[in-house]
Amino acid sequence: MPPVENVEHPPTGTEASVPTHVLVVDDDAGLRADLAEFLGDRGFRCDAADSAETMRAMLDGGLRPDVIVLDVMLPGQTGLDAVRVLRESSDVSVLMLTCLGDGEHHLAGLRSGADAFLPKSSSLELIEATLRSILRRISDPQAKPPSPKEAGSPRVPSSRSWTLDQGTWTLETPEGRQVPLTMAERGFLTPLIEQRGAPIDRSSLVKAMSKPDTETNRRNLDTLARRLRRKVESETGTPLPLASVYGEGYVFTGA
Repeated sequence: MPPVENVEHPPTGTEASVPTHVLVVDDDAGLRADLAEFLGDRGFRCDAADSAETMRAMLDGGLRPDVIVLDVMLPGQTGLDAVRVLRESSDVSVLMLTCLGDGEHHLAGLRSGADAFLPKSSSLELIEATLRSILRRISDPQAKPPSPKEAGSPRVPSSRSWTLDQGTWTLETPEGRQVPLTMAERGFLTPLIEQRGAPIDRSSLVKAMSKPDTETNRRNLDTLARRLRRKVESETGTPLPLASVYGEGYVFTGA
């Protein structure tokens, strides 16, 4: 069996006494080490493997991670095949990473049983934020967003954490902090949150904003997305789980 790295750091004062255990599975030694080191510095306990086969041997040997970060393009068994097999015997949470820009791969990953899907170009901070969103769902499995009737106004369920209130044009973070949205921002986020985890193409996003589907308007989505990310994090302290999908558009990755 190939050697397996282990990166473990003591939890920070804000972390629980028992660090969350993450298994990073990637055949790129540099990326594998960088991610494990980063998560270790953020209070996670990290193990790492270079293939799906090594991961399976570790799990069969008794390793019980809270979350697996799994690369799609692995030698031997692919990440997509690995998570399908994993789902036959385990409900461990899985965050999949890919260098592929094809939206079909994102959908295939989610349909295979992954909890979330991000491009490998995502920042380390976004990967961490997505992991923490997954962990919030694990810690409160009975949690669910309020129904429109219970809430008293139309609400688009984004996940068990993020909520978009269509009545007040307000985005609510997992911590309950609220951000008022402009009409363009609300139109942009609505299809992304309604179909969270699925890439939405630029033309669909432009039409959801009630704008003509022109090349200029499609390009302007990047400016809107950057501004919206800064706005949400500046006003709430929570990064917006919004990722660009190369050649496709955007995907809301909040769990």
